[in-house]
Amino acid sequence: MKRTVSRMEGISSFLNTRKLAYLLVAPTVVIFAAITLYPLLYSLHLSFFSWNLLRPSLGKVFIGLENYRRIVYDPVFWYSLKTTLYFMGASVALQFLIGLGLALLFNVEFKGRSVARSIILVPLLITPIVIGLMWKWLLNPEFGILNYFLSFVGVSSKSWLGDPSLALFTVIIVDVWHLTPFATLVLLAGLQALPEPLYEAARIDGASWWKMFRYITLPLLKPVILVVLLLRTIGTFATFPEIYALTQGGPGRATEVLGFLVYRTSFKEFHMGYGAALSYVMVVLVLVIALFYIKALPELEV
Repeated sequence: MKRTVSRMEGISSFLNTRKLAYLLVAPTVVIFAAITLYPLLYSLHLSFFSWNLLRPSLGKVFIGLENYRRIVYDPVFWYSLKTTLYFMGASVALQFLIGLGLALLFNVEFKGRSVARSIILVPLLITPIVIGLMWKWLLNPEFGILNYFLSFVGVSSKSWLGDPSLALFTVIIVDVWHLTPFATLVLLAGLQALPEPLYEAARIDGASWWKMFRYITLPLLKPVILVVLLLRTIGTFATFPEIYALTQGGPGRATEVLGFLVYRTSFKEFHMGYGAALSYVMVVLVLVIALFYIKALPELEV
């Protein structure tokens, strides 16, 4: 009996130690390292090599920082970066502004609000590749429904995805249509979490809707705004399926954002080392922009 009690006390003591916590977390850590950490470290390692899969006889050749030096002098990279920043700025700004407007609208009671909320979330539920294929048919210059309706108001048929001056604008509109519901959903959740007594006190003091929005809603909503801007900025850098389905980076390189440039370099031209270096430069750019948001937004005066 004493031996059993002593054994139970030993088991209980083990359960209360950190060893058990480490033991329970270990499988998750191992899986995370296998599917995330190892590929990240391997791609970093690969960025210091020249490795072209079309010429396997050459193998991997260590070249140090040559891939990164090549990026600095690569006009294709700078053009792709310019396209990415333009796409990011326009897409994130439109998604945030439209999303905030819809969130303010859905935060007010009106007839049919529940139905409207459900409808507005539909684009978010469709996978990006399906979004791209769907819009490619809608924008077809010969039998697309958009050109058909525009013909009724005297607008001639346009090649929305084949014209370099229109292609990037069109991709931005598709991205905004697809992901504005995400911004709306997050901002609406933030609005509904704001304390009502502050608004009641402001109404008693005779504050207008604009003053309440400017001095109560926006300052208290800053953490939620930061989340939306961060996630959507990161998302625009990772935009791939829609562009692949719509334009494949064309016409020419008009819609070739950095994410698509990494794909083309690595998996179409098979320059694996240079593609890995491009991907890490993209990661650094995302981190810089994220740090800018984190630093600037809380200090922003409304």
